[in-house]
Amino acid sequence: MDKIWFAITGLFANLDGLGITGEIIKVGGIIVGLALYLLPTFIALKTGGPNKKLAIIIDVLLGWTGLGWIAAFVFAVLKKPLGK
Repeated sequence: MDKIWFAITGLFANLDGLGITGEIIKVGGIIVGLALYLLPTFIALKTGGPNKKLAIIIDVLLGWTGLGWIAAFVFAVLKKPLGK
């Protein structure tokens, strides 16, 4: 967990001297990152596909792995139920 936190804070390390502007950029970056992370969830909720619950569960629990995010995205956009 420390490595992940270091990677996230390292991205914003050069913004420390910018004052409030740097803080706004940090918060904006976190919001954009969270929105991208949850993109498959948003798509699943919007489309209401047959694999909606599966896409949301995979995205929330395994989206951080990259492969989990791709799987959640695929399930979110599938029009047919899984296994049919």
